[in-house]
This record gives sequence, C-alpha cells and structure tokens, in this order.
Amino acid sequence: MSDPTKLFYIVGLISALALGVGFVTGLVSVGLSWRINEQQKHELEKLRTDAQRDVENARTEAKERTDKETARVESAANVKIAEAMKEAGQANERAEETAQENIKLRIDLENATAESRTKQAELAREQQNLAKEQQKTALAQTKAAEAMQQARGYLSQVRSFLTPRTLSSDLDRLEFSLGLKIQPPGAIDIIWAADFFIGEPEHFAKEVAEALKKGGWTINKLEGVLVVGEGAEGGLKIVVRDLGKIPPRAIALSDAFGRSGFVVDFIANDKLADDEVRLMVLRIQPEGGKALRFTPNP
Repeated sequence: MSDPTKLFYIVGLISALALGVGFVTGLVSVGLSWRINEQQKHELEKLRTDAQRDVENARTEAKERTDKETARVESAANVKIAEAMKEAGQANERAEETAQENIKLRIDLENATAESRTKQAELAREQQNLAKEQQKTALAQTKAAEAMQQARGYLSQVRSFLTPRTLSSDLDRLEFSLGLKIQPPGAIDIIWAADFFIGEPEHFAKEVAEALKKGGWTINKLEGVLVVGEGAEGGLKIVVRDLGKIPPRAIALSDAFGRSGFVVDFIANDKLADDEVRLMVLRIQPEGGKALRFTPNP
C-alpha cells in the first residue's frame, strides 16, 4: 500500500474517532441536563408542598383566633344592643302610660267643664311629655343601630389584624416574581388607605413595593391617603387611564397578584397619563382577608 493511501486511511480513522467522541459527549450532556432538571423539579415541588402546609397551618390558626375574637366581639355587641333595646322598651312603656293618662284627662274634661282650662293645660303638658318620650325612643333605636354598625366595623378590623395580606412565604414570592416577568418592568405609584387602627394596608403596600423593586420596577410614589366610608374597603385596585388600553405592565402586575392568590380589579381615571399605572391598596373587605388560590380577574 502506498503512502498516500495509508495517509488517507489514517485520516479517515481519526475522523471516525472524533465523531464517536462527540456523540458520546452529547449523550453524557443530555443525561446530565435531564438529571439536573429532575432534581430542580423535585426541589421546587418540595418547596411548594412545604409552603402549602405552612399556609394551611397559618390559615387554621388564624381561623381559630378569628372565631374566638368574633365570638367575643359579637357577645359585647349583643350586650350593648340588649341594653339599647331595653331602654327603647322602657321608653315605649312610658309613652303608653302617657297615652293612657291622656285618655283619662279627656274623660275628665268631658265630666268637669269647670276644670276644663286646668285639664287642658295638663293635657298640653302631657302631650309635650309624650313627644319627648317619642324622641327618646327614636334616639334609643338610633343608638342601637349605631352600636350594631360599630360592632361590624370593629369585627372587620379584627379580621384584618388576624389575617393580614402578605407575600412572606417563598411560594408567594416565587409566583409573584414569575407573573412580573411576562412584561418588562416599569414605573408605578403605590397608594394605600391610611388606617389608624392597625395599619394593615400600609404594611402590605410596602411589602409589594419591595417585591416590585427586586423585579426591576421603579416606585415613583409610595404614600398613604385618608379614605373614609365604603371607598376605604375594596382590596386591591389597579388604576389606569383607559380600560380599553391597559398598559402591558399593569396586566403583568395583575397576573403576578393572581398567581399569589390575590384578586385585583381594574378601574379607570381619565386624569392619569396614557402610560401611567397606579396601585391602590385598600382595606380588606369585611367578609375576610387574603383570597387563597382564587382565580384572578382576566
């Protein structure tokens, strides 16, 4: 065999060996990548299981404390309502007695013409007393209604204190950050409803602001405003200029909250700029706290 032919065969053999080594290397890389992915899936599943167990334990403990505090508040409210109703009943009895006396006075007037002027004066005084007793009855009923309303408001605050909104668990932070990644980060204003009782909206607003900063967002404004009446309760609101042209980052923020188990509503404010986004953190609705794994609004 000539030298050129030997050289040809040697080059061919070296090429075949190189292809074999490359194929084996590829198989090893695929195997290692599959094994790493399986290990990561196992760790993530364990993290999810641990977080769900922690959430269930926290929810059970919070429910027990809520039930206990609810029973105490309702008992105190019932006492106040009973006292108010008792006072109203007594006022009704006094009014009835006054009415009976008025009837008697009318009979006396018919039987004693000579004493008519005196009886008429007494009748006028009794009628004035009757009007006063009726006013007392109305006032007592109003106080009873106010006591019931105050009891409901206090119960709502207690529930907010026992079951505050939070992103403290690893699972919540993970889901929140994944939701934000569907769109590039941007700027946002965060406004919370000032609550002088426990400050739950402020705490949650600042926790959300920290999570957004870690995701690359810019917080232009972070402050509380005094909101009174029914407008102070409503959970989470994302405010944009036009509901027909919602900025993509606002949709990403809604998805992030939804992944973490929170329901968010969109509302319009034509005073905002076209691309401006504002988050309103209001007090929790009276019927409860965090919506655990509820389906978020589309």
